[in-house]
Amino acid sequence: MIDFLKILVLDRHCIERLYKHPLLTNDSAKMKYENAKYSYRKVTYRKEYKGIFFDFSTANGKITKLEILIKPHYYFNGGIHNANDFTVQNSINTLTEIINLFNLPAKILPIINNEFGVNFQTPYPSRKVILYVLYQGRNIFQNSRDDLKYSKIASKSKKDGTAYKYKMIKFYDKYLDHPEYALPNTLRFEVKSKESKYAREQAGIKTLADLLKPETYDKLGNILLNEWDNVLILDRFNELNNLNDKEKERLRKYLDPITWDEYLQGSKNLFAKHKRQYNELLDKTGQNIHKVIKDIMREKIKQLTEPAKTTIIY
Repeated sequence: MIDFLKILVLDRHCIERLYKHPLLTNDSAKMKYENAKYSYRKVTYRKEYKGIFFDFSTANGKITKLEILIKPHYYFNGGIHNANDFTVQNSINTLTEIINLFNLPAKILPIINNEFGVNFQTPYPSRKVILYVLYQGRNIFQNSRDDLKYSKIASKSKKDGTAYKYKMIKFYDKYLDHPEYALPNTLRFEVKSKESKYAREQAGIKTLADLLKPETYDKLGNILLNEWDNVLILDRFNELNNLNDKEKERLRKYLDPITWDEYLQGSKNLFAKHKRQYNELLDKTGQNIHKVIKDIMREKIKQLTEPAKTTIIY
């Protein structure tokens, strides 16, 4: 479930010890920038171990902080992919291995970035599903990158159009991402946050040690399901069974994305009211893509979270 972590280290002794750690390659990358306004120079030295990056920041020649960037699922697979199942026990074991390897004080290391999600197979053509997903809440799904096909992301936007870092929802075709390792029609639904506040408020994740507790992953699983509840997806696979002519006409209108663009221009109540009516019509047909996918996600999360053992960090 855990796809990416950024961990902050401020303890000077810990930073200096890790900077000299024999397993870390010497300065695999250097990123430099200057602040002319205040006339001081900052440099980040990057060291690496098997895809784990250690970014040591300095100011005026002194190390000020360390950020550790970990992709636990990739690390588990030797840095090759994250397309297979990654259970809670796999995650706990992987993080425990990294903690022990570098003697990290997990209880005092805050998580400042966090990405987690679930891979699952769908009975629908995965690329069509990605095309048909429209909104998460009132936030529109957009292509996540120009060079990445069938991958969408939704988040609130600031006045200048940039995305808020608090929470982003990503939904993409995992088979297209890793066809050698994923089964056809495999999707990934993911929550990303670049703020420690989200992990702390939503899942109670304050430090790295919290990710060694199975109950934390129960919370992450519930977050994924709750975020899916807010997704609006066009059910263009629906055969419109059990509806009268008037209801069929209404449902066809709901399956037009322009309809939802118009509702979005109105009040929040207008958008929410029609979304509720849309789902009620889908329920009446006996087929509901939103519920089918949620049931699949729920079952996959259940498989990933049971059983798991707590790792105690003293």
